[in-house]
Amino acid sequence: MQFSDPFQSWQKALSLDSEREFETSKSWFSQAARFFFDSGSDASSHVGRAFFEYSTLMDAFASVQQARQLKLNSKYEESLSEFTRAAEILRSSVHFGFLSGYESGCATLESALEIKDPDEAFQAIKNAIALFEQSKLALGFRDERHPIVDVIDSLIKYSISEAFLAESKSLSQNGKNDEAHRKIQQSRAIAVNHEVLASKAGTKPRSIDYFPLMDWNRARSTGFLVSFPEQDSIWLGNVGSNSVIVETLGKNKIDQVIDPLESVSCPVSSSSKGRIRVVYVDLKEQKKYDEGCLLMI
Repeated sequence: MQFSDPFQSWQKALSLDSEREFETSKSWFSQAARFFFDSGSDASSHVGRAFFEYSTLMDAFASVQQARQLKLNSKYEESLSEFTRAAEILRSSVHFGFLSGYESGCATLESALEIKDPDEAFQAIKNAIALFEQSKLALGFRDERHPIVDVIDSLIKYSISEAFLAESKSLSQNGKNDEAHRKIQQSRAIAVNHEVLASKAGTKPRSIDYFPLMDWNRARSTGFLVSFPEQDSIWLGNVGSNSVIVETLGKNKIDQVIDPLESVSCPVSSSSKGRIRVVYVDLKEQKKYDEGCLLMI
């Protein structure tokens, strides 16, 4: 059985998001969720568990867009409830739990930047920073070198810069102009760091990217492995478009080819449990990837 390409629907949802078409973007995320679920439900699918996980992710992203549309319509309580729902969906996933804090951080920071009272804005920005730090810590258990770490670091720096600006406004209101000026200088220095990190992460400076995952692009252009821990092994599924050869998994030499939409389970010794990495090569592009797997306990 053949299904429409869910990664293409994901890409379409993102293009609509860039135009701030939240409602239409939500519809495409919902469509991607259905396509992933249908693909995973196919009895012949060897990567069904990965597709089910992506279906859950798309449901969460649809809720994020619904929340943003509600906020745009000044329905703030309903928006908060929908953001909470998105965070709960993400926490229920195997791979994407770290995005729960990230999405909440994005929503909190975006709202904080609209608050006119500097003291209230400062507190809200502090809350956003804590959520981003929580997300970074959770992601670090899986892959401390994941590209999204740079995105999170960039947003943390942006938040700190804005927090200093909020402090400067509060100090100015209280007649403490010299201290306020120092806070502005600190804000500018941190803003430079933010811009460097944003460039490294491939994001726009002073912007909030709710959807930083690039899995849709990887899957459509290269071989791309998704991993799930099992009792004494790690399941590796190739959701990408090219065949790959797995060179190593942790300390073990594998040298096994995995074709697109195929999967294998690789034994892992007890000494390898803990943080573990998989190294594989796209056989078409001859590009090597070194990525973190889910935590082995």
